[in-house]
Amino acid sequence: MSTKHVVVLPYDKQWKQCFLQIKNELQNALGNLAMRIEHVGSTSVQGLSAKPIIDIDVVIKDYSVFEDVVSALATIGYRYEGNLGIEGREAFKYDDKAHLLKHHLYVCPQDSAELKRHIAFRDYLRSNPDAVREYSRIKEEGAKLFPYDIDKYIEYKTPFIESVYTEIFTKKIIETERLFLREMRDSDFDALYAVLADKDIMEHYPYVFDEKRVREWIQRNIDRYCENGFGLWAVCLKDTGEMIGDCGLTLQTIDGKVLPEIGYHIRRDCQKKGYAKEAAQAVCDWAFENTDYPALYSYCKYTNVASYKTAEAIGMHFEKEYPDEANEFTHVSVIYRLGYEITEK
Repeated sequence: MSTKHVVVLPYDKQWKQCFLQIKNELQNALGNLAMRIEHVGSTSVQGLSAKPIIDIDVVIKDYSVFEDVVSALATIGYRYEGNLGIEGREAFKYDDKAHLLKHHLYVCPQDSAELKRHIAFRDYLRSNPDAVREYSRIKEEGAKLFPYDIDKYIEYKTPFIESVYTEIFTKKIIETERLFLREMRDSDFDALYAVLADKDIMEHYPYVFDEKRVREWIQRNIDRYCENGFGLWAVCLKDTGEMIGDCGLTLQTIDGKVLPEIGYHIRRDCQKKGYAKEAAQAVCDWAFENTDYPALYSYCKYTNVASYKTAEAIGMHFEKEYPDEANEFTHVSVIYRLGYEITEK
């Protein structure tokens, strides 16, 4: 049994400032070695009761720079402790940091599954105040029940943590071999901004999205789920839960008619891996299984060859091109229910 004293305090707004102090010190030492420095764990969630310890993930490109990171952190008093049994999360300790709040420091490559779990858990809580209240209650209760047994305290709160991960990673609308599609939520902003604010991805769209348009895009699809029972869904990697784009069914005005359209956007570093086709094919199957539409459409600017090639890859064929103000000419593809065979799962 551990004798470490478990202290859980109400949320303190100073924790954010404490993180920024630590972050600045780390950033000065690491420079461009750090892609970003993330505040994770309970102190990163406004309103959440927590042990007054800041959890920090330094995100690096990959392990090719890790030795340089270890050396840079050593100059400011951190020593490498290994991954402590968790792949993709390298732990560091320190001895003399009296000017900073106590903290746990980890270094994670950007593709680390553990990093993605940390971010997903944090973002889920940030967008779910009821979960914050419940988790606070459990943590406070656990600290009272097991004030000198950290292992029992962790065991007490584990069922809640597992239930959150279950909701994050397994509440699926559609599942494929490598992906699952789920409803979007407000906490998807960062992941979706990386897609819709990318000028290369949006080259054939009338405009590149800014923050306001991305937030409106998320809300529009949340509204569609209620109004139509479908919309654009978050496309997530099955092995990590990471959102890499969107794909789904929406009602669009195409050459003056409101028609069901399959749309898709995939983050640039995840393109040319078949994810758009895999997601769009699954949405096509879902639409023919769950709606009565006799045909499904895909449309894009006539110059967007990659988009209509994806439509062709799931069995659509060229329907027409027509002039319009937004696209100059819009390319339309279609697939009919008659003769369509649902992809074997």
